[in-house]
Amino acid sequence: MQIMTIKKTSQQLKTGETLTISTAFPGDAEELTRYTKKVFSETDFLSRYGDEWSTTAEDEVKYLEGYVSSSENFYLVGKIEPEIVASLDFRKIAPNRGKLAHRGEFGISVLKAHQGKGIGSALLETMLRTAARIEGLEQIELSVVTVNERAVGLYLSHGFKIYGTEKNAMKLRDGRYYDFYRMILFRGESELFPALG
Repeated sequence: MQIMTIKKTSQQLKTGETLTISTAFPGDAEELTRYTKKVFSETDFLSRYGDEWSTTAEDEVKYLEGYVSSSENFYLVGKIEPEIVASLDFRKIAPNRGKLAHRGEFGISVLKAHQGKGIGSALLETMLRTAARIEGLEQIELSVVTVNERAVGLYLSHGFKIYGTEKNAMKLRDGRYYDFYRMILFRGESELFPALG
């Protein structure tokens, strides 16, 4: 069984800042808990409000321990020292169900102050290279708010295609609804996620 950790990488962003991408380890739990609450508070495009995020650092340690011991799931963090500025978690949709074991999905977020720097693209490319090593994985799926044009453009630029729309997929406290695009990338549709065999 191959554990899905990645070697820490660093790259210079167009702003001149250095982004470091690595596996999220249990030692990152406290900082990651603060990051997650902040990023949920900054946008309506994610699945929770900041005040709904009640996960403790201890809970996060257990959650991350599940990722670092997995051969099919992984959690990445992007840092501009000294803080986490982005995260991406990838998981097989139903690894223990043979009919669904070929499918994976992910979620990604970047702090508002660091958007537009190429961080999302760097995380996405790292995810695709890492996911390509997962045995039996044939496709990667995601949901994205249709009016989140920056995110939709990012996914399209990396080979994902829109295959459907979920109407009224998310309802905000003010009564507004957001639709989701369902997007997918199959093996062989990206150099970073090559065809099997």
